[in-house]
Amino acid sequence: MKVLGFGAILWDDIGGEPAGSQGISVMGERNIGGAVFNVVAHLRRLGCEGYMLSAIGDDALGRRTFEELERLGVHRDFVGTVEAPTCLVRVSFDAEGFPRYSSPDLVSWDQIRVEDGEVRRIDEVGFDWLVFGTLEQRNPVSRAALRRVLAGARFGKVYLDLTLRGDCYSRGLLDESIRNAQVVKMNDEEALTVNRLFGFREEDLGALLRRIAREFGSQVVCITLGSRGALIGDASTVLHKPAYRVRVQDTVGSGDAFSAGLLYKLGQGAPIDESCDFANRMGALISAKRSSIPDYELSELDHIRDTLEAAL
Repeated sequence: MKVLGFGAILWDDIGGEPAGSQGISVMGERNIGGAVFNVVAHLRRLGCEGYMLSAIGDDALGRRTFEELERLGVHRDFVGTVEAPTCLVRVSFDAEGFPRYSSPDLVSWDQIRVEDGEVRRIDEVGFDWLVFGTLEQRNPVSRAALRRVLAGARFGKVYLDLTLRGDCYSRGLLDESIRNAQVVKMNDEEALTVNRLFGFREEDLGALLRRIAREFGSQVVCITLGSRGALIGDASTVLHKPAYRVRVQDTVGSGDAFSAGLLYKLGQGAPIDESCDFANRMGALISAKRSSIPDYELSELDHIRDTLEAAL
């Protein structure tokens, strides 16, 4: 299975402190990441061919990024170099342990560009999936590049992972993005934002899931619920798949691992309930480790299935 990810490749500075009065910042643990990149990297671990369409700064962190792409086996054929800096995101955590992100206003992934020849090369690869999010469309340069790819290259299916941060989205952007995807994934907070922006006024998430699928023509819609698992379905059916209890070490990237597991199983033609259960195991596995792309063995997914009770 060949997958192209459109979006950010960045570095998370986890637990670092911002610059104080002396202008000195304390850096925490740095890990390569980016929502779509994490999905592609996990799919590579699952045996897929993973490519990124992105932009990296011409700087030391950018050079380190290319080294990490090679180490992780993610193809860099469509990763360009731009003058904007490679993105470094400060990650902090709220009282419930959920990550909060802060990044500069203009970074390399805001400057993703693609020419007609590159679009043709993307089309010639014959990708089974395109994966994209909403955050990377905050800048008109990258947004135009995504539109060009969607219009000019063919994909088996398109997977959208909503990433609603700050004011980097609008109703129009969400409408266009969701309509371009066959599979749409969001968390419960993002689902409520969709409910409000589009005036659906649905009173429960199950009804909202069906409404989203019906209004936008989505084949599969998934709403993650954190420790309560996930809802998955279409315009007529909604299933709840409970989460797996693990000792949480780091929640950064667990949602991206969930997306990778869901896409992987759907790409194999698995039923939606089986696909969602596998995705829950992927999310649990990454939550139980440090880093968004930690070292792990695929046998650990079977261990989670075989030995851990599903949360009620």
